[in-house]
Amino acid sequence: MTTIPQITKDCRTAMEKSFEASKRELASIRTGKATTNLLDTVRVDAYGQTMPINQVASVAVPEPRMLTVTPWDKGLTHAIEKALRESDLGLNPQTQSGVIRVPLPALKRCRPG
Repeated sequence: MTTIPQITKDCRTAMEKSFEASKRELASIRTGKATTNLLDTVRVDAYGQTMPINQVASVAVPEPRMLTVTPWDKGLTHAIEKALRESDLGLNPQTQSGVIRVPLPALKRCRPG
């Protein structure tokens, strides 16, 4: 039989997980300004498994509408570029001197219709 303290504990755990998932989702929303959190959902095929991009490269924001991704293993450059292109973020990465530059397109205003 389930007790009230156990139900409370289970509910609290479920709510904390939901809260963390919501925080991750909100952090990846495009606001027109670059943030490293934008790439948190990108997964790269590396070393025979799928890994988050932040485990295979460092991500930086050198300009307000530009991200740079520097792979720790230069052999993963193509895989990272492919993962960025195939993500549902609409990004067009460009590799230059071992660094992947990811320009963020301007957000379009929607006019009520």
